[in-house]
Amino acid sequence: RQGLDMNLARQAVANGAIVLSDTRLLKIANQKLLFRHRGKVIEAESTVVIGADGSNSVVGKALSSWRPEFLLGIQYQVPLAKELERTIVFFHKSITHGYGWLFPKGITANFGIGALPNQHARPFELLELFLGMFRNLGLVTPGILSRSRGLIPVSGMRSELVRGNVALVGDAAGLTHPITGAGAPQAMMSGEMAGMAAVEAVRNGNIGYLSSYESEIRGLYSGVLDHAASKRKLMIDRWSSHDMKSICSQTWIAFEGYRKRVRNI
Repeated sequence: RQGLDMNLARQAVANGAIVLSDTRLLKIANQKLLFRHRGKVIEAESTVVIGADGSNSVVGKALSSWRPEFLLGIQYQVPLAKELERTIVFFHKSITHGYGWLFPKGITANFGIGALPNQHARPFELLELFLGMFRNLGLVTPGILSRSRGLIPVSGMRSELVRGNVALVGDAAGLTHPITGAGAPQAMMSGEMAGMAAVEAVRNGNIGYLSSYESEIRGLYSGVLDHAASKRKLMIDRWSSHDMKSICSQTWIAFEGYRKRVRNI
């Protein structure tokens, strides 16, 4: 992921972009932006603003006060005892409203969990517990090569992706899958589509081109994400009263029951 981000930044600079690191947006109003860059507050103007600032988007908050539900994702990169051909996904009631994963990458793997933090289940303690189990199984050897964490929005697509000259993409737009938390392909696709719409808006002097971006994104993803959101609600409703096998068979994407629509009664 770090390599991907760096390559995107390099490509942007090669095409004339100015990249400012260590920068935080403070306020957005119409075409004026206020942000802090390395301790200095700067005001700027922009014809189009694209909010690609992640799950807790400052740009998104400027559009509306809507706040999605988040899971906390925490992950280690760990050495494998031997190369694995398949990803391992695991579930437990203690991983509240989420799941755990082991994604092999040659001789290492990404090992993590995404869970709703609460007083009875602290994600970092759970991660260490399950990592110990995988070591005892002989799949993972001692050692942690890197650590990462982040919020994962799981409420589905925002009700509004474009307002005026502002558009949201990726996690900021709520394009992560409410069941799996996966979002990289949607982020790449929405970023490219919003960028193309922004180019047309600037070239033609017509901000209305951004609305076409929202229509296209909803056409691509609303059906999939709305269905996943309904399955997430079902999973949450059954979490305390059903066993994990029953919950997974109805709400996890690998099972036949996931395809069945949830009917509101």
